[in-house]
Amino acid sequence: MTVLCVIPARSGSKRIPSKNIRLLGGKPLLAWSIAAAIQSKVIDRLIVSTDSVEIASIAKEYGADVPGLRPAELAQDTSLTIDVIRHVINSYSNNEDIIIVLQPTTPLRNADDIRGALQLFKQYNTPHSVISVCEHSTPLEWVHELADTGQLLLQHRDYHIRSQILPKRYVFNGGVYVNYTQHLKSGTFFDVPVYGYIMPIERSVDIDIIDDFVFAEFILSKQHTHIYSYG
Repeated sequence: MTVLCVIPARSGSKRIPSKNIRLLGGKPLLAWSIAAAIQSKVIDRLIVSTDSVEIASIAKEYGADVPGLRPAELAQDTSLTIDVIRHVINSYSNNEDIIIVLQPTTPLRNADDIRGALQLFKQYNTPHSVISVCEHSTPLEWVHELADTGQLLLQHRDYHIRSQILPKRYVFNGGVYVNYTQHLKSGTFFDVPVYGYIMPIERSVDIDIIDDFVFAEFILSKQHTHIYSYG
């Protein structure tokens, strides 16, 4: 089966201006996801969806295809990723069987993660999605709401239970999404059974604020050499 990979990278980040091309480890943030896709060697076509000429130029420099700019109405704060994916499918797809979506804000996901998620996806024949996850660091039993008055709304729980015996919980990390291209023409990643591809926390950094860049740089510095090389 053929595989289309889409990396959505709009220009209008509010918290971190030009986030998708801000340097991480000496390379634009977007470049890490492009490199992972190329190095996975399971992608037949790699498209970056963007509304920015500058981002498009950088994407092409690192090996992605940008067949056209995204319409402005699909590059707003309120725009849904699934609508962006459908635009790519309807406008640029060559009828690939499977679609993989990589968010550029999870830059430390690597080629093995992409291959692993795709391999997991191919294990099931019924309609389904595979979405990468990582273990949630805080047990939900320790999470509480805070009222407007400042009072913690405590639940009736046994607070003496050791965290080691509580069930593990997982959260989406934005690393890899996999589904059938045909299904996403009208469906979503979440209207079918979802299987979780587990990634380690150190590869699940989600870049949302400046501190996340600092943390990602710290992880890279501890690896001595960068995850990817650029020739």
